Amino acid sequence: IVSSVLGDEIDFHTGGVDNIFPHHEDEIAQSESVLGRQHVRRWVHGQHLLVDGVKMAKSTGNVYLVADLERRGFDPLAFRYLCANAHYGTRLNFTPASLRAAQRGLNRLRAATHAASGRLTKKARAEGEKRRTAFWDAARDGLNIPAALAVAWSVARSRLPGAIKRELLMDFDRILGLDLVMALPVPQVSGEVAALVRERHQDRKARRWEAADSIRERITDMGLEVRDDRPGTTVLPLPAWKQDDGNIASSADVGSRLDDEPDLDFTVAVVARRGCEELQRCVSSVRAWLGDAGEVIVVDNGFPEECAPVTEEIGEAAEQLRFFRADHFLGTAGGRNVALRQARGRYIVLLDPSGEVTGDLFAALRPLLEDETIGAAGRWGVVTDDMRSFEEEESTGPVDAVEGYLMAFRSDVLREAGLLDEKFRFYRHLDLDFSYAIRSRGYRAVIDTGLPVKRHDHVDWLATPPDERERLSKRNFYRFLRKWGGREEFAAPGR
Repeated sequence: IVSSVLGDEIDFHTGGVDNIFPHHEDEIAQSESVLGRQHVRRWVHGQHLLVDGVKMAKSTGNVYLVADLERRGFDPLAFRYLCANAHYGTRLNFTPASLRAAQRGLNRLRAATHAASGRLTKKARAEGEKRRTAFWDAARDGLNIPAALAVAWSVARSRLPGAIKRELLMDFDRILGLDLVMALPVPQVSGEVAALVRERHQDRKARRWEAADSIRERITDMGLEVRDDRPGTTVLPLPAWKQDDGNIASSADVGSRLDDEPDLDFTVAVVARRGCEELQRCVSSVRAWLGDAGEVIVVDNGFPEECAPVTEEIGEAAEQLRFFRADHFLGTAGGRNVALRQARGRYIVLLDPSGEVTGDLFAALRPLLEDETIGAAGRWGVVTDDMRSFEEEESTGPVDAVEGYLMAFRSDVLREAGLLDEKFRFYRHLDLDFSYAIRSRGYRAVIDTGLPVKRHDHVDWLATPPDERERLSKRNFYRFLRKWGGREEFAAPGR
């Protein structure tokens, strides 16, 4: 098919690094056997795009679409700019923070294209040609676009006349494709804002920096952005991507209370990314039985937009409930760590949204958690004799791991064991890993099959295709084995 459309020899063949073997090697063998000559002159293999350090893939639920970026107020070309900062043969880590930085960089580079200062001289033209040569040399050097972009920035920051800057950057944009000549927004401000800008300008001239900063804050509070550059001060509407919507982009975005003394009895953490009705049922059942004994922390871990009415209703609930919204799926461990970092309770209960409290769970958990030999307690658990095959335990007593549908522990145990391992983005076997982290500190894991909690269908499990469930579960299990399989204290059967 390729030969019929492009001929017997093509200049470039692209693909991801994971296509090299066996796909592209097989393609070379097949095509050159048939044609009797070289079929592809140059192969270009791109490395993986990561999201928060994990390869972007539908299976891990960390896929972004261009439409998602536009909905958040980003220029799609900001993502192109971000990609231009990494060579195609190296991995690129995409985060909301890196995209915001890319948007700022793109805006500044576009502004430099419109600079109109400076006088044309023979020396300036010669300097411009030197930089043009440097740019295209970098681009020809294995498509080293990051180096070429650095040359573009050297032009933008230089004292070259505006006309030369513009001509060079437009030339570079033939390969960068960043639409650098895009017209800058025309500022339209009220008389009140214009007066504040003039007052701030006088403060800056007089080096009254605190007064100038105070005026900047007043203007920003009006939903406007203040930009200071060589020509002067520009005031523009604050773009959506710069507005603080209160959402979090990683578990580290929330402060940690791990070292604080608990001031409540219980913290119940419910973290969900799917299942509007399930989340509502779970939270309602907790609040019905928790009373004044503690708090509920709910983390919206990248819920779909159609669930917004439910999450908003939960977020506006009683004082004992705190609500955090992630701007994308942080992974199961990442989402739960948001709640764990903020927990105020002496006793912490991780409750899966598939769970429903049917009685006084907290009175039943208290004596278990008061036993200082117990590190983790729950309703369901698993046992093993070889750390390869785990079976669900049906009787109350010690287990090798407490299942994550309901896992409770003291805050001091959390401080010792540490937060959840955020490499576990899929939920399966995260409970094994955390149970073993707790047991490695000398604590026991126990279950009480009489705890009043009911387990419903697991929404994440049902929403994940069977082959993906198998693949992700296996990956997490091997991750667990690498950490704990060689530990002597877990090598022999028994609890």
